[in-house]
Amino acid sequence: FMIAPRINAAGRVGSATMAVELLITDSKEKAIEIAAQLEEENHHRQHTEQEILKDALEMIDAMEKPEEKKVFVLAKEGWHHGVIGIVASRITDKFYKPAILISLTDNLGKGSGRSVKGFNIFNALSHCSDHLLKFGGHELAAGLGLSADSIKDFDAQINAYANEVMDENTLVPYINIDAVIHLSDLTLTNAEMLSMLEPFGMGNAQPVFAVMNTTLNSVRQIGNGKHCKITVTKSGRQAEFVGFNMAEVTENFKIGTNLDLAFTIDTNVFRGVKQLQLILKDVRQAVK
Repeated sequence: FMIAPRINAAGRVGSATMAVELLITDSKEKAIEIAAQLEEENHHRQHTEQEILKDALEMIDAMEKPEEKKVFVLAKEGWHHGVIGIVASRITDKFYKPAILISLTDNLGKGSGRSVKGFNIFNALSHCSDHLLKFGGHELAAGLGLSADSIKDFDAQINAYANEVMDENTLVPYINIDAVIHLSDLTLTNAEMLSMLEPFGMGNAQPVFAVMNTTLNSVRQIGNGKHCKITVTKSGRQAEFVGFNMAEVTENFKIGTNLDLAFTIDTNVFRGVKQLQLILKDVRQAVK
């Protein structure tokens, strides 16, 4: 979580060569110098991402009846094309709708889209290919190129297509729970056994588990207020969960509330010690 985003930022807003040099250099001094540059690049990436996200949210707020839009198509001159995919993902996560962000330069647009399960964005782009100069991707993520003059017609056509193929449940957020388990099942041994199923990704999703009707013992924000850490108990057992980009949990639930939790099970090595790590996917007040 410390190193990977900085290496990633090098390829998004600068040159990936710098990250490669960091990994292969034999010079400690050179490594420190490059690491400082990557830190600066990551700050730049974070700032750029926040600025584009702010622009995108303002565009959605300014729309007439944005709730009726099935797909958000947002474009602006000068958006950094290396970051728009991240922001599209943020928009999709926030509204649970497909989002396509387009960076405009000299009347040409370079776009990146993210989708939700049940709406194949690659098929959608194929359907709208008359308005595109190029496109590629898969079910949940895609890239595209088009002229600025085509954006309005492209927006209309992809939303018309979405109206045809989406049913009433497509835009209802849900999480597939692989198994409901008990707090007593949350052990390092079980986490290590699950790791034998790796690597996780497309076609081999990481298992998601749930524990039901637990009691919230403590909750606090971490990571400069972006994330949260909560502790719950049930039947004399206690477990701690981390929710990345879920700081709102600290405001939504009071100590003593009964909660249902959806999460993944992982391991984390901290100061040479392997520990159990439970990553929240969602949390709700317990259903009675």
